[in-house]
Amino acid sequence: MPTSLPGALPSKLREATLHAYNGNTGPMSKILGDIGEDIEALAAKIGIDGSSVSTSFDYMHRQVETSYTPVASSPGSTLTQPATWTGSYFRPANGKIGRLSIRGVATGTWSGTGFVELTLPSGWTAAAARECASGIGLAYPAVGFGQHALVYPVLHAGATKLRFVSRGSSADGYQFAIDGIGSPFAVGNGDTVFDGCIEVRLA
Repeated sequence: MPTSLPGALPSKLREATLHAYNGNTGPMSKILGDIGEDIEALAAKIGIDGSSVSTSFDYMHRQVETSYTPVASSPGSTLTQPATWTGSYFRPANGKIGRLSIRGVATGTWSGTGFVELTLPSGWTAAAARECASGIGLAYPAVGFGQHALVYPVLHAGATKLRFVSRGSSADGYQFAIDGIGSPFAVGNGDTVFDGCIEVRLA
């Protein structure tokens, strides 16, 4: 079995190569061995069912997700946001588009001023283009049944952290940065939830 996936198209069976095999310089066992190696390399690239090789087609087609813990912060502000954050992500090998699934559950009442931002998975950096995130999230307090606010991701050029905006309590339709105090609504009671599925373009 090859120790690595093929980095180039096989060249062992080109016509000129076969013409050079004559007499004892190219026995049939060598030709068959070369064919076998190429088949194994292609099979490794495709991957067996449930392949754990991240560069195999099987692995990427299944869009296997990896868990991570987003770290919340509020730059240059005094926002206190007690919450538990969990996440998972998928990014194909050498892919420019990554997908995130993020959940935050408040463990207390938020207070102070400032906006919320969350870290991307380790090694992820936004591409050199503004607003290179798409998707939607929901923010909802369990105590206010039926009350949901739409949340949108914002990812600036070269950033490693996500920010969010929402209409929240805005009557004019403008989007404001999520602070959890007034936008989208006051987060408290220890049971407010943020859920979102997001795609980001990466460097």
